Amino acid sequence: DTDSPGPQAKSVRLIASCPNSNPPFLITGSFGTGKTHLLAATTHHFLQQGYYSHQAVRVLVCAHHQASADAFIDYYFSVLKHEADYTWKEIVVRIISPHGNISRNAAYRYIYDTATNFCSNFIASKCANIVVVTTFLTSLHFRSVIPVGFFTHILLDETGQSREPEAVAPLCLATTGTKLVMAGDKMQVGPALLVFGQEAQQNGLNISLLERLSNIYDKLDSAQLQCVQLNANYRAHREIMNLASKLSYDCSLSSIVPDSIAHPDAPYPLLFVCSSLDDTTTQVKRDTDENEARVLLNQVLRFIVKWPTAQWGPENPSSVCIITPTKHQVSVIRRILYHDVKYSRIKG
Repeated sequence: DTDSPGPQAKSVRLIASCPNSNPPFLITGSFGTGKTHLLAATTHHFLQQGYYSHQAVRVLVCAHHQASADAFIDYYFSVLKHEADYTWKEIVVRIISPHGNISRNAAYRYIYDTATNFCSNFIASKCANIVVVTTFLTSLHFRSVIPVGFFTHILLDETGQSREPEAVAPLCLATTGTKLVMAGDKMQVGPALLVFGQEAQQNGLNISLLERLSNIYDKLDSAQLQCVQLNANYRAHREIMNLASKLSYDCSLSSIVPDSIAHPDAPYPLLFVCSSLDDTTTQVKRDTDENEARVLLNQVLRFIVKWPTAQWGPENPSSVCIITPTKHQVSVIRRILYHDVKYSRIKG
């Protein structure tokens, strides 16, 4: 509801009030502050404006990762399609590369298409309003099949995590009349940790487009109405956010998540465990990864064995989330879970 006084609704109104000819509008904030939700709500608002003003609205929504692009469909646009207070019919399309995989959610398979097929079908249907969801690099497939200025709005998510050339790719579809909105968090894993070449770093490829623009906007008083900082976290425990806020966000973050009942073996929501590998260890990386995975799984098993059913309800291992920095470590953990009966209780 864009008429509500909440920070998200205020941000939508601020974004909508900026002229299309302005520089990109920036949405920044840590994980869990609702950046993706805000982009989806803004898309909804643009479509409402187009519907009631009888103007064509063609929105391109791009994310860095395939899973993030799927999330727009699974958690936002599929819901809006059934709940919107205006006609929302056949206007959401998820574009994949010609060799891409269909979403894991079979309920929305019908909205998946390639850029070439989409353009043929769109022209045939004569649909005025459309929302296209894809990834940064897949958006390049549109360059040769749509007219210049086709998209009236381009919204980019995860621009703080992507390399600048990737984020620039969908901007190639914009003109001076296209409204541009970019969201991201420059403190998350991004080009600074992904670009190793000395020459690439010297030429600025270790800085994301979001960070580059943020640095410019910070120096311009006139740019303050072109950005919004989201500080309220909807996802993480207060103490977890306090640590992240102090270490990386200049104490600017706050959590609005109610405090939950702690596990009896972990009264504080953060627990750091050493893998006990000393400096003389000569194990190869594979053995090191497996050792760390087992240390982790032993901790998870300890929490499950002592599951506080009185406070948390029946034991539910599927509610435990394990996050790793690499896909390789995910594979190591899954291999151990599959082969070692010791951890069968974790598999539930």
